[in-house]
Amino acid sequence: MSALEIRPCSRAVALRFVRAHHSHHQRGSQCADVFRLRALYGGELVAVAIMGASSAPAFDVGEAWELTRVCVGPGAPSYTASRIIGACGRVMDAAGVQLGISFTRIDERG
Repeated sequence: MSALEIRPCSRAVALRFVRAHHSHHQRGSQCADVFRLRALYGGELVAVAIMGASSAPAFDVGEAWELTRVCVGPGAPSYTASRIIGACGRVMDAAGVQLGISFTRIDERG
């Protein structure tokens, strides 16, 4: 059995994966990002997470980041989303982010 590995990710790889697998990402829409992570399972890319400035003006104060996208592909283990979100929290802590924001739309799984 392979272990899930969490690693930094380039913008190009993250956006390509999101376009291919995210449930409501609109073609042409942008994900403002500061940092990205990827999850590998058996050497295969199975998930990405994108962190960036908050889309809510009240929270866009520089010390708050929003988890703008979490995208888990079909070959990922069931715990992948939790692991990559936890890793995002650790990145935010290390970067001195004061407020991390995340939400799930009511019309999506998760």
